[in-house]
Amino acid sequence: MEAVRNELTEIPLSGLGIGERGTVSRLVGGEQFYNKMLALGISPGKSVAVIGGSRKQPYLLRVDDSRVMVDWTTLNNIYIKTSPKKSNGRRRRGWNG
Repeated sequence: MEAVRNELTEIPLSGLGIGERGTVSRLVGGEQFYNKMLALGISPGKSVAVIGGSRKQPYLLRVDDSRVMVDWTTLNNIYIKTSPKKSNGRRRRGWNG
C-alpha cells in the first residue's frame, strides 16, 4: 500500500476542476499581468475556487467574497498549492476483475 503524503502540491490553476479550490502560491508574468491580478483580488496567499467555465469560455472564480472571470491563458499563469486528493478507499477494477 502506498503512503499518503500530507505535502502541498503546486499546480497551475487550470489543473483544478469545477468545485475545487487552492491557495495562490505565485503569479507568472510581467508587471502588467501581476497588477491586473492584484486588481482582481488574486494574489499569493488568497484562496481561489473554480465555480465554472471551460477552455472555450471564461472561467468563473471565487476569490474572497467576489466572483472573477479569467481566460484559459490566465489560469495557466496562476499557480496554486492544493492538498493531495484523498482516496475514498475504493479501487477501480480493470477487465480482469
